[in-house]
Amino acid sequence: MCKPTVFQKTYEDYISQIGNINFYNASEILGGVVRDNEIILPFFNKPYKISSKGIFNNFEKKADFSEAVVLSKYLLLCPEKPVNNNKLVSYPQFKDSSPLIKYFKDNAECAIAKHFSNNLSALKTAGKKLGGVLCPNIDAAYDLKLKFNPLPKIPIYILYNEAEEAFPAQCVILFEQSAQTYLDAECLAILGTLLFNRLKQTAETT
Repeated sequence: MCKPTVFQKTYEDYISQIGNINFYNASEILGGVVRDNEIILPFFNKPYKISSKGIFNNFEKKADFSEAVVLSKYLLLCPEKPVNNNKLVSYPQFKDSSPLIKYFKDNAECAIAKHFSNNLSALKTAGKKLGGVLCPNIDAAYDLKLKFNPLPKIPIYILYNEAEEAFPAQCVILFEQSAQTYLDAECLAILGTLLFNRLKQTAETT
């Protein structure tokens, strides 16, 4: 008999804790809808079903581990009331982010810059297909500024500059300061990498 992996044990622990959550209260604070003893949350514009039975995407397929971690923590860290602070901050400004700053930079910001270098139009097209909207109101000199809503309470902003003669492409990812109320530093880092992965996949299928 195979022993459960660490990932499986962690997943089962999260699901066990989720079984004790009042989904109606959580939905009022976090967004989403409650139906048949499960909460349905939009995650990168697609519905995910979450209950004591597990976490499943819109194709009834079990969410992968990184998706499950983010969605579980989003529910488990639900505050008693909504917190809104739309001040834009970078990932290193979050509490407990220090051990993951390089991971976030390499796998989110630099990954986006490198993959879409010299292809601004591809990033813009993929971003819009993923639900990104242009943010001309952000007072910063970038070639492209996009806002995404991977989760109802956690918008993410991408600021991108195309490569120039003496400078490589650059990508900066910003969050609203209230994001740290809804997710811990580890999950925010994972969210950045998931955003890159989805942009890459979207661009490859366009």
